[in-house]
Amino acid sequence: MLVESIEAPWGIRYERAIKEVFNPEADDPYVASAVLVEKVRELGLQPFVQPEPLPPIQPDDVVLICWMGVDDSR
Repeated sequence: MLVESIEAPWGIRYERAIKEVFNPEADDPYVASAVLVEKVRELGLQPFVQPEPLPPIQPDDVVLICWMGVDDSR
């Protein structure tokens, strides 16, 4: 669940906050993981749930909202 929370499409603010604590070169990977988990919990990040797609547009759904005529008879 942590990986899904980090991979969700977050804004730049959250990306920067995660990058600040993410350290793949850390001496102790367990400590690095614990710091990353704490930051994700602090930010309240949750896995991304994709919304339901809208139904396909039908011909009856299309209505004229604007019409413009152009006169090119200079």
